[in-house]
Amino acid sequence: MRPEPAPAGEGLYGALLELSTEAIARFELQPAMRVDLAPDDQVAHVLRHARIAQCNEAYARLYDRSAPEMTGRTVAEVIPEAERREVIGHFVASGYRLAHGALAHARADGSTRWMTANALGLVRDGRLQGYWITLHDVTERKRMEAERERRDRILEAVAFGAARMLEPGSWQAHADAVLARLGRAADAARAWVAESLEDPDGSPRIVFRFTWGARGYEVAPDDPRIRGGISTRRVGLERIEGELRGGRPLVVDVSTLPEAERSFPARMGSKAFAAVPILANGAY
Repeated sequence: MRPEPAPAGEGLYGALLELSTEAIARFELQPAMRVDLAPDDQVAHVLRHARIAQCNEAYARLYDRSAPEMTGRTVAEVIPEAERREVIGHFVASGYRLAHGALAHARADGSTRWMTANALGLVRDGRLQGYWITLHDVTERKRMEAERERRDRILEAVAFGAARMLEPGSWQAHADAVLARLGRAADAARAWVAESLEDPDGSPRIVFRFTWGARGYEVAPDDPRIRGGISTRRVGLERIEGELRGGRPLVVDVSTLPEAERSFPARMGSKAFAAVPILANGAY
């Protein structure tokens, strides 16, 4: 059986609103706003008096509510003013039109949802009666862009390090600068260059030759926790040290480690770490 076509007018509009995967809402200003007010006064009026007249479920889901729960709410009840003022300022300044405005919403879990906003004002008799807005979630795109930029910074830091190591003189003379560049590029709290040695009994020992720490996370090689190196047997890191000796890099979430392996990273205040083996004289 063929579905009945949607009727023209309000019915057609309602069907489009309901079926759209874009987040769409219509706001009303109660009272309507004179368009000859000063720009700052216009922004304040919108922030105070805009109410959601209609929205679809895609819009409501952005705020963890249903469409009926959103209807009638003021903007202030949904989005903190600090997140709205700038984009509404652009909306007013551009004659009640907005294309690809950037919005950042803080989520309850502390993360950020990024969206682009498009809006069109409804002006009649010299007053702004309300406006339409569509939102598009671009959080994943932002995350991928940030990750790509981070990888580029790390590659630039690696290239910087390679160039310094090829300069005349001892590579140790450049180690601090290279380590600092790499640590900042990776957004790390700390970065290390460590050497794997053997104790007299043949057990592995890791000696930290060079260290770098972001402000507040500095650790010197003579720090009591690492002075003279650490016996991987005593601190439970034999498995991890064995992986590195085999030339295998590691990325580790400390919370997922067995209790015996968590002791040393936890003592250093590490929640996660990456370790990359360096080939020197035919061995890692």
